[in-house]
Amino acid sequence: MPAQTTSGMGPGIYIFVLLMACVFGVVAGKIVQNGGYPFWVGFLLGFFFGLFGVIFAFVLQTGGGRKKPPAPYPVEMYYPPPGYQEPRPQPPPAQAFAQGAVNCLHCGSAAPANEQFCWNCGGLLQAAPALWSGPPPDAAAQWSEAPPAAPAAPVVAMNKICPLCHSRNAGNAAFCAGCGTEISRGSAW
Repeated sequence: MPAQTTSGMGPGIYIFVLLMACVFGVVAGKIVQNGGYPFWVGFLLGFFFGLFGVIFAFVLQTGGGRKKPPAPYPVEMYYPPPGYQEPRPQPPPAQAFAQGAVNCLHCGSAAPANEQFCWNCGGLLQAAPALWSGPPPDAAAQWSEAPPAAPAAPVVAMNKICPLCHSRNAGNAAFCAGCGTEISRGSAW
């Protein structure tokens, strides 16, 4: 396989340039010799001007040896292929549901009962209240005696506003009851 230069033309181009320079040198030497000067003066002038001219012509023809630099990155990599879809959220692992599951009020996906917020949308999870946890009530006893008074819940001022959904929260809440966003200390009104 012949040796190739970086321009891809091979050593043949160098031999051609030298031959053309010699031809120009001989022609210039004959012209100068007819004018009364020695042959070698004309040959040197013709050789160097011919050498310069042929090299200049090749440089112009090949574009100066400069090639267009390749793109620094393939453009196709930054755009998803046609039909590409983002992966769907994966369901939680099976061992997370050991204590039961609750459905999210916002998106309807199942989440473990011990979680406060939905794994899919981040919404607040509220377990459905049990309708009745004791023995069946006696109808006569239900109407005859007054139900015991429920213990009063401590009153907490609703003075923290969520920066994301703007819902009111208890003053001691660390997270928003509406969207689950952490409430900073500086958001109390």
